[in-house]
Amino acid sequence: MHYDLEDVKAIPIVDVFKRLGYTVPESKYGRVKMKCPFHEDKDPSLSIDPDKNLFHCFGCQAGGSNIDAVIESRQAANVGDAIKWLGESFDRRQVERGDRPATLYNREDVKLEARKAARAAEAQAGVEGVAKIVESDSFVGPEPDYQDKKSGDLRRSFTLGSAYGLFNFIKDMQSDPDGLALSFPGSQGNKLDEMLSLEAGTLSIIAGRPGHGKTTFMINALMNMLRAYPTKAFLYLTYEETKKGLAFRVVRILAAAHAPENNPSSNINFEGMRDIARNFNELSVTSDADKAIGKPCPDGCPPNVWTALAEYNDLTASWCDKGARVFLIDAHCYDGARTLDLVELDNLFYIVNEHCKSGSMFPVGAIFLDYAQKIPPPPQAEGRARYSGRQHELQDVSNRLLQLAKHENIPVIIGAQVNREVSGHKKKSESGKRVDTGFNSLTLDKMREAGDFEQDAATVIGLWHSYLAASERDGSESPTGRCPLGVKILKNRNGRVSNFEFTFNVSTGYITGDKLDSGTGNNAGGVGFD
Repeated sequence: MHYDLEDVKAIPIVDVFKRLGYTVPESKYGRVKMKCPFHEDKDPSLSIDPDKNLFHCFGCQAGGSNIDAVIESRQAANVGDAIKWLGESFDRRQVERGDRPATLYNREDVKLEARKAARAAEAQAGVEGVAKIVESDSFVGPEPDYQDKKSGDLRRSFTLGSAYGLFNFIKDMQSDPDGLALSFPGSQGNKLDEMLSLEAGTLSIIAGRPGHGKTTFMINALMNMLRAYPTKAFLYLTYEETKKGLAFRVVRILAAAHAPENNPSSNINFEGMRDIARNFNELSVTSDADKAIGKPCPDGCPPNVWTALAEYNDLTASWCDKGARVFLIDAHCYDGARTLDLVELDNLFYIVNEHCKSGSMFPVGAIFLDYAQKIPPPPQAEGRARYSGRQHELQDVSNRLLQLAKHENIPVIIGAQVNREVSGHKKKSESGKRVDTGFNSLTLDKMREAGDFEQDAATVIGLWHSYLAASERDGSESPTGRCPLGVKILKNRNGRVSNFEFTFNVSTGYITGDKLDSGTGNNAGGVGFD
């Protein structure tokens, strides 16, 4: 006699945690956040998903089914004992040995019968009926623990499960959300979107040297996505700037998008924005950005800035049916007190996701994090080895962010700095040859200072500001106005890699997916990626 595996695994995992003696908080949204009972946990880092009957801790990495929870609690030493404990604790019916699902070693007859049944079902019920049969079949049952042949140690058993068949694949593809396009306006931007999209459950990296536009590129991408996906919300967490500084950059980019071409008087700097803000009590920004375009503006406020303020008001308005669509979060001074580590980020993402499920806010399209090297690791759990250095910390951060992206099933877009050797200065190698350290040297291996982000990421985009590199090399003034921006797909797990040339207006922060015409912009005539 034994307990049926599927019957035992169907026991609600919340009930299992309670039977194990753990206090599980109530949640009206379904998924539960609680302090992990398997390590010393200061902040709630364990997530229980009753719908999937699974749990996962982002602190000690414990996770799995209700069977794994029993083993982690020390109530059982192996899978067999855990199944027995669950069966006895929840009064599950025992079945004869012959009724159990076939094991790896005696399943041929069952497989043959299953194939016959599937063919018959296909003829009668069609593809949908077969999908249900295949999805519910499980040909592999629990195996007893076994001894390692070399060491003699007792190893935990495992089960293989049924094959991932065509119908499972089709079903998963049908439910898979569409990837997001970066949506930069212009012919080069369209070509970039044809080659890649940011898929749900993945990490994407925007990489560049300091000052080469990675934060500006990310903010532009955020604005583009807000326009392209009007029913989605987006989070932008900065570990570098204040919310005020970030909001100014957003408004400045929005203003540049509405500005007459080549009209410097329509630009706005920080001091000008402060003057407008000090007179804001006299202003009346409409809740509809489109209406503001033709509306007379107050003295001292350029029309395009007035329109940008109205658009920003719409994007951040909490009085809408589903609230704001963009959330700018000061992650290095959250609540004016602390820097968000990965456990707190997980809590934040969880809260946002639950609001989305309840329908109280728009579903989240993507989360932006700026930037990788500034994200602190989670607190060390008791009994875990301390990090050997910052590189080790970043590897852990990268791994956990990938898990968060998969868990929430949304794209996470992260800014990252490349190594200092990518500088634009020509240097000699040991053999005496001159080595290119500019745009052509911008490769994945130059991101080693970013932990394992380039390995964990599905997409990596490198940026190169050639005019800035030239000014750094020559000691000349920093460029202003419109400049070329080299955009290189360094990694694209689902497509090709290529190079593009965008236009970057350094004065406004506005980036378009068009090439800069030769003879225009600052330092005209020097277009290229040297």
